[in-house]
Amino acid sequence: RAIAPMVGVCDLEAICRRLSLHWGIVPVHRKRPAIEDWRRLCADINPCCGLTKPGHTVLVVSGFRDDPKRSEPVLKILSI
Repeated sequence: RAIAPMVGVCDLEAICRRLSLHWGIVPVHRKRPAIEDWRRLCADINPCCGLTKPGHTVLVVSGFRDDPKRSEPVLKILSI
């Protein structure tokens, strides 16, 4: 498990449960995450987990699929 706290945003509740159990990730369920605006998504989910404050830097990792051939990993560093 990672030393730094991690948040997982997913539209499937079953995946949120697995993330929490297997990896210790703080799960946040969203029916339709606004993935086109990463800063807004980070600001929207912060009240749920309370891990960041204005001025903090977050690392966003996305783009992974069940089928590795469809995965398009993305890594972003954002200031909140």
